[in-house]
Amino acid sequence: MAVTFDLFGTLVDVDYPADPAEIVARELESRDVRVPDDWHVAYGERHVDAPAGAEVPIPAHVSAALDSRGV
Repeated sequence: MAVTFDLFGTLVDVDYPADPAEIVARELESRDVRVPDDWHVAYGERHVDAPAGAEVPIPAHVSAALDSRGV
């Protein structure tokens, strides 16, 4: 068994969505989670104090963004 990690985009080219906040909002709504009216603003804000250079996992970011709006 082998495992490959593509850390710098050298093995896989991925098209990123133009509006990730909208995609996340649709997924939240499909799970009956109330999406705040200013979701695009909340999604774009920094909510998790991560070390320099670290990435915040999407579930943690979304959870903190929702929490910041009382959801």
